[in-house]
Amino acid sequence: MEMLMEKLIEAAEKSQKSDTRTSRIPRVLRF
Repeated sequence: MEMLMEKLIEAAEKSQKSDTRTSRIPRVLRF
């Protein structure tokens, strides 16, 4: 269970970093 939690945390951190990059693209597409 601990390993799963660590993987989820790592995935969350990676998703947050990717969100900051990809979040800019949708904003441009909306305009």
